[in-house]
Amino acid sequence: MMKPIILSLVLSASGIRFQQAPDVPGRSVVPQELITKYQSEMQEQEKRLIRAADPSYVPPDMGIYYASSSKGKAQAPNNRFEAVQVELHLPVPLIDHIPVEGGAHEKGLFGGKNLVGMADMRKKGCVVYSLGVAGDSTFEQNMNSTIGCEVHAFDCTINANAKSVKGKSFQFHEWCIGNSKDTEEKDIDMSGLEGNYLKGDNVGKQLVFKTLGQSMKELGHSSMDLLKFDIEGFEWQLFENELLKGSVKPKQISFELHTDGAKPWAVPKGNSDGKKNHEVNKLFLGLHKLGYRVVSKEVNLHDKACAEFVMVLV
Repeated sequence: MMKPIILSLVLSASGIRFQQAPDVPGRSVVPQELITKYQSEMQEQEKRLIRAADPSYVPPDMGIYYASSSKGKAQAPNNRFEAVQVELHLPVPLIDHIPVEGGAHEKGLFGGKNLVGMADMRKKGCVVYSLGVAGDSTFEQNMNSTIGCEVHAFDCTINANAKSVKGKSFQFHEWCIGNSKDTEEKDIDMSGLEGNYLKGDNVGKQLVFKTLGQSMKELGHSSMDLLKFDIEGFEWQLFENELLKGSVKPKQISFELHTDGAKPWAVPKGNSDGKKNHEVNKLFLGLHKLGYRVVSKEVNLHDKACAEFVMVLV
């Protein structure tokens, strides 16, 4: 079994520096000085989420966002993520860039993912799990070749001959992270995947699912430094079945959250239906109680029912 990788960052009088740290279970990627500095904001976030997670909570009216294309039309309220705020403000280069709440273009080596502690990862190594590759493995390739992480990519909607994974330096696994029982019993509408992700010979294929815990056991990992996922609404199942139970606690999670009103031609409708403000706030309250703090929030530029988040364990 591989030894867990521990990340550590410290502050010096001259600014942020990176230093070798002993293997201490639960150590955060964020310096304790910054955690202490923003303790009151983190407490306010918890109070805000408790109020907003109550079914009686009425969010402020921020208007409606309308989207249309040749594939159809969709709409979602602009207030979907209003109660979830960045609570731990990190300086560059500890974090990749200052979060742009209104949304940022996905550019750069890591597709715009606003990750924390990249220099330390490059120096000491890391274990990364990436869920959802589709046709673009820029993130996975650069996390492996540029940063030097051990990267495991999972996607059951493509096969090992896909251009995005064939012959790449990271390790590809042709299964999706999830519970196959739930997928079968709920008879999930796959219309948002077929044509966008399930193409050619992959249309109608039998999708293989394994839980995150099963995958870690099979691959010989007891912990991971980063869990990144953009899995078109299937993240709700991942949160409910594993992450919110605390059975697996990555030091950092980077994900896109898809909610009610997300473009149905891109996200299976059954995955996001009913996932409104209350469900979003309840989710983040659960993550907060587990020790996760929001360091980046960027609402999707083209779909206000979706937003990218980065959270770290403190």
